[in-house]
Amino acid sequence: MLTSAIITFFESLIDDSPDSDYELTLANHVKDVIEGERDWEFLKKIDATKTWAVSDDYTTAHALPTDFVEPVVLYVGTEYQPYMPIPFEQRQLYKDSSRRYYIDYQSKNLYLCGSTSEAKTLYLCYIYQTDDLTTATSPVWLAKFHKLLAFYMAAVHLGAVDSDDIARVLAPNNKIEYLMLRKNMIDHDARCKAHSINYSASDGSIDYSNAPNVVDL
Repeated sequence: MLTSAIITFFESLIDDSPDSDYELTLANHVKDVIEGERDWEFLKKIDATKTWAVSDDYTTAHALPTDFVEPVVLYVGTEYQPYMPIPFEQRQLYKDSSRRYYIDYQSKNLYLCGSTSEAKTLYLCYIYQTDDLTTATSPVWLAKFHKLLAFYMAAVHLGAVDSDDIARVLAPNNKIEYLMLRKNMIDHDARCKAHSINYSASDGSIDYSNAPNVVDL
């Protein structure tokens, strides 16, 4: 569903046609609010453009992707165990430790602790910031959830300030549609997350088939 169609639906919900620049700004604001509610599966990306060099130390910066929001997991080279994040302020404490990394969010750089005996590729899975919408583009979500953007826009336009208020200010029938659609989108994401770990209690971050001293797990 193109953003232009979403805006048209929004106008039908509020029975008005506000300024077009305002509508597009509102659409992008609401998109960012919805995408910031949780670590949606559709917002995960992999960056494998950075290399850990033999000459690097814990102060060597590796620039984060320009659309980076927050990390999910970091793998290095062919190692099966993920690297563990540490607080930025503890980098001195862990500077010689293996399988540790930290992020300087102010400078938008990632740093690895310890050292490597050979060049290794960094595989960073992260949550990314989607591009601003234009009238000719669509949200990156599944199309069946696009109308949620219009319902949310209508509520914000009518004076809502949080999720409860959004439902409150909508007309009764629109309130039901909004709540059902939002629940469906969250449930869909939850099923995607469960499927990604084979509906297991494990988070799937370790490949046990390659782990030492493990038999028939």
